[in-house]
Amino acid sequence: MKKFLLLISVFFALGLQAQKYEYHPETVGMPEIEKKILPLAIVFNEADTSMPKIAVQQLKHKINQVFMINKIAPLDYLSQFFITANIVTNPKLEKEGMNSDDIIEVNMYIADYKNQKVITTTKFYVRAVGSDEAQRYTYALRQINPKTPDLARFLNEATKEILAYYDKETPNILKQANNLASQKLYKEALSLIVTIPTECKYYNDAISAGLAIYQKYLDNNGDVNLAYARQVWVANKTIKGADEAAEFLAKIDTEAKCYTQAVDFSKLVKQQIGDEWKFEMKEAEPNKMSEKDKITEMRRIGVEQGKSAQFTANLDFVTK
Repeated sequence: MKKFLLLISVFFALGLQAQKYEYHPETVGMPEIEKKILPLAIVFNEADTSMPKIAVQQLKHKINQVFMINKIAPLDYLSQFFITANIVTNPKLEKEGMNSDDIIEVNMYIADYKNQKVITTTKFYVRAVGSDEAQRYTYALRQINPKTPDLARFLNEATKEILAYYDKETPNILKQANNLASQKLYKEALSLIVTIPTECKYYNDAISAGLAIYQKYLDNNGDVNLAYARQVWVANKTIKGADEAAEFLAKIDTEAKCYTQAVDFSKLVKQQIGDEWKFEMKEAEPNKMSEKDKITEMRRIGVEQGKSAQFTANLDFVTK
């Protein structure tokens, strides 16, 4: 009898902390990172109870080890490419002389959700020993060596195909991002750009486009909040109105074009309310935010938007 586990929901263990930047001015603001960003999500079905949670955690940990060893920071939400796995107990063994009662088969897949195709696969037969099911799975999965050449090949094959896809499609992705930005859908635009791998030949173009969109996002956010601040102040020129205005002013980034105007407006309110109003805005400091920090913030916004737009994915095509 076979037990099958399809691993479906996104696992966020690495997150943005895995993306460490080293800044090199000679690269015109383009960062090099210790880990290559690859738009590959780790996907599991947390609702599936056919395997003990402790065993699922072991498998998650194993996949993360593979990424760490290969210096890859995966995308922590499902966009297009993903890695998943299934487990078969009592498999039909390919090797003679093995007792299937003590063996489980671990299959790993890297696939393209958009085009509904599997890019590459690998499998392991591991011995399951223990007094209960949880111990058996845990013992078995610990035997998978994340440094095995099969896993390196598995990941390298997928990386090549993913990079080939982005080398071809990035110009179109950037057009889509700029089109979204023209509609003031800045977060959605950035969520497209952050999927572009660092190894893609258009990566520098993607960063340049992303920074431009990020600046438009800051400027638009600043204009909107300054308008709201002025509106509530005009409607109620009291300490209460000033405090309501302050809530909007506090949302304006120092890098926004309207920041100086916002500072001047806050001074005007201060003059009319007096020292009772404790809110203060810092004077603008040109170019205070480094390009490295802007890229990090741009990526944070894009990833958060990607996470918020998650969907229920049907991955049945993986095992057909």
